[in-house]
Amino acid sequence: KSASSLVFTPEITKDSYLNYAKLSYEVGNPYEAIASVLDHFILNYPLDVQTENLKELLINAYLLERNYTAALALLEQLPNMSTGPEKQTIALYAALEALEVKEFQKAIDFLDLIIQKDAKSALASTAYFWKAEIALRTYNYPAAFAAFDLLKPLKDKLSLRLQTLYPFQKGYAYFKTQKYAAAIAAFKEFSVLVDQNPDFTAEYEQSLVRMADAYYSLGDYKNAVSYYQTTIL
Repeated sequence: KSASSLVFTPEITKDSYLNYAKLSYEVGNPYEAIASVLDHFILNYPLDVQTENLKELLINAYLLERNYTAALALLEQLPNMSTGPEKQTIALYAALEALEVKEFQKAIDFLDLIIQKDAKSALASTAYFWKAEIALRTYNYPAAFAAFDLLKPLKDKLSLRLQTLYPFQKGYAYFKTQKYAAAIAAFKEFSVLVDQNPDFTAEYEQSLVRMADAYYSLGDYKNAVSYYQTTIL
C-alpha cells in the first residue's frame, strides 16, 4: 500500500497498486474494502491488460460483500460472463436479498432478468417459484396463479426443498381465494411429502390448521374437528 501511494514513475505506481489490489483480494485487507481497492485500479487504469481480470475479481468481491446490484452492473461489461449462467445466479441472489428486506418490486425485477435469459432453465423455475411467493405475500393471487402455471412444466427442475414447498404454496393460494377443496388437496399432498420431516415442521403445522379451516368453511365439521384436534395434541 505504501509504495502504491508514493510518488514514483507512473509505471511503478501502477504496478504497485496492481500488486496491492491482488494481495488485498488473495489474503484480505483490514484497512480498505477489497471491492474499493479493485475498483480504484480499474477506474484509474481502464486500458491496462490486467483490468479485465480484476473486473472478474471485483465481481467476486461484490458477491462476498453481498452487493449483488453492483456485481450485475459490472457483469454487463464482461461479454464472456454476461451471457452465461453467472448472470442468472447473481440475479437470484439479488432477488432473494431484496425479498428478505421486503423490497418486492426490486426482487421481481431481478427474477424477471433470470426468466428473460432462459425461461426454461432450472434457475427460471426457481424464479417462478419466488414470483409466486411474492405474489402471495402481497395478496396478488392472480399473479400467484399465473406463476404457478408457468412453473408447472418446470417444477421437476426445482431444488428438492422448493419442490416440497410447491404444493404448500398452492394450498395457500387456493385457500386465500376460497377454493377450499383444491386447498385441502394441495395441503394433503404437502403433508404426505413432509410427514415427520423436522425441516418442515412449521409449514406442516400450518397446513393442518388450514385444512381444518378449509373443512370448516365447506361445512365438513367432522373433518374440521379432527384436524383441529391434531393441531392441539
